Amino acid sequence: MMRQRAVAAASLASVGAAAAATGRSSCSASSASGGTATTGDRNWGAPRPPKTLPALGGANAGGGVLLLSDLDGTLYSHAPGAEGARSLARFNRHWLKAEDERSILCYNTARNMKDYRDLVAEGRAKDPPSVLLVPDVLCTGGGTAVQFRDPATGALEPDVGWSARVEAEWAPVLPEIGEWLAAFDEGHIDDLNAEPDARAALTVWGPAKAALARDALRAKLGDRVTIVVMESWVAGAWMVTASPPTATKRNVAVYVAEKLGVRHADCLWAGDTEGDESMLDSGMRGVCVRNATPGLLAAMRDKVQRAGADVMHASGHSTTGVHEALQIHQHSRGAARF
Repeated sequence: MMRQRAVAAASLASVGAAAAATGRSSCSASSASGGTATTGDRNWGAPRPPKTLPALGGANAGGGVLLLSDLDGTLYSHAPGAEGARSLARFNRHWLKAEDERSILCYNTARNMKDYRDLVAEGRAKDPPSVLLVPDVLCTGGGTAVQFRDPATGALEPDVGWSARVEAEWAPVLPEIGEWLAAFDEGHIDDLNAEPDARAALTVWGPAKAALARDALRAKLGDRVTIVVMESWVAGAWMVTASPPTATKRNVAVYVAEKLGVRHADCLWAGDTEGDESMLDSGMRGVCVRNATPGLLAAMRDKVQRAGADVMHASGHSTTGVHEALQIHQHSRGAARF
């Protein structure tokens, strides 16, 4: 166990040192290690032709939407059986037929670049296959990096401006983050900190230990980091993630919308866990899929009651819930609320 903690801390320290020495952003480093994403690269999803992203500003006469969806448990189902693959195939067909020319598809995932590629490979290996479309925008690491598709080549290109902002906040806290990992990480998930992201994560058994780890980091670094606590995909193990204040799903979603000139009224986000909770403060319409965690649903109800957040709880699980919300959003365009 101590060896796992030491390896995790050493891995994080080496990543931080390399990034500082080369001046690379975390997104650039991830892209360099994984190659340039192109429409024909099977690692990035089902190919789509390059396109100039539609203008959704102003009156948005075309009726398009910027869909910002989480992946695991949201747009991508891990449920046993074939229904998850069928649901994703239905969503893909609908998107390509009804939305692709007028709308923008963005994945906003906590997965880093390697984990995203692994998810695509996992989906291809299923029977039947469960294959994500190549997105127009890919936000990874819970907001630590963002890539936009080049309209000419279809390649996913890192946004160096965003990465520089994130890295400037992350580099100064790396020593304290390494100490925190060494003290608390129980190592229930391998290679959590192997990718050069401006983010660190640890795992412990149960919510009580997760709260202790969270409180210790908060006492050490205060508001210099954003901390997210959630159940991991390993039964019984809880994950505590630290990232720069700028690097949240909410912040990167707002950045993408602003860069593309999209009004919040023309955005729709989708999520299923506490990792998506920051999106409740985005000012955008949102959907919590039916299988959303109790923690996210409680936060959703609080935001709806206290702040009037325009968020719905879908009747459908995962992909079906996203598809449901997308259709409701398009049919209720101009309405004050869902």
